[in-house]
Amino acid sequence: MPALIVYLLKVNVALCLFYITYRFALRPLTFYYLNRFFLVFGIIFSSAYPFINLSALFVKHELLSRQLTTIVPDWHAVVPAITHQTQAFDYWQIAIALFWVGVVVMAMRLITQFFSLYRIYRSSNPAHHYGQYFRSVSGDLNPFSFWQDIYLNPEKHSDDELRTILAHEQVHVKEWHTLDVLLAELSTIFYWFNPGVWFMKQAVKENLEFITDRKILQGGIDEKVYQYSLVRVGGLMQGAEIVNNFNISTIKKRIMMMNKKSSSKANITRYVLLPMVMLLVLVFTVSKAEINGNRISVLIKRCYLG
Repeated sequence: MPALIVYLLKVNVALCLFYITYRFALRPLTFYYLNRFFLVFGIIFSSAYPFINLSALFVKHELLSRQLTTIVPDWHAVVPAITHQTQAFDYWQIAIALFWVGVVVMAMRLITQFFSLYRIYRSSNPAHHYGQYFRSVSGDLNPFSFWQDIYLNPEKHSDDELRTILAHEQVHVKEWHTLDVLLAELSTIFYWFNPGVWFMKQAVKENLEFITDRKILQGGIDEKVYQYSLVRVGGLMQGAEIVNNFNISTIKKRIMMMNKKSSSKANITRYVLLPMVMLLVLVFTVSKAEINGNRISVLIKRCYLG
């Protein structure tokens, strides 16, 4: 199996494991900043850990590997005989080609979104509302922020709504939520075929809204007024996926989380214990896969030896 395929399998197993852990163990909690760290760490760690020799943590694995390699002590001798045979077509090359085609398509999709955002930027104009800077746009566009800019159509909102929207988007801007969104979008380019990465991207964006909602309510804005603004803006056209929209499709879940009581601090232990369990699962899975791979290689070599 080509090294690239092995790498992608490891990455995507880890991504699925991180999402399952978040979805069923951490998402119900109100520790949104810890969840933000967990999700970002999950994407970065999943991409990096295949380069780390996790199996070296287990001495038993090393002993098994040595026993397996001693079954065919002089396997180099069979190499010349094997090379003289006609090589079969490598079907893995088709999988690799399809992978890179998907990467190119997803990269073009992201570039198209950047161009779309650039067109909005060029057609917008600087504006202020009670001293808060934003870029004024036209049309029925859902308010959103990207990097350090906020985009909205002031004609579509009352003064109270404008204050609420600007306060919301300022949280995204000040806490650099665009970095999380871009990381999630980049991960979909290289792991586009894995449902886990799409769930992770959705979880990242959803959790950022949980953070922002909690921050807004803690700032003294009336909860009912704020929730009404979310519902009212829901009918406007959404911006590109690389931006932080004021209202995304998780409105029902967001309102539920706003009304939820703060989680007990005892649940913080989950953020210590669960990553440890996940690491053990990954190490065991990778180690077992490598051992099985060695066994298969040995059996093939024994067949050539007759």
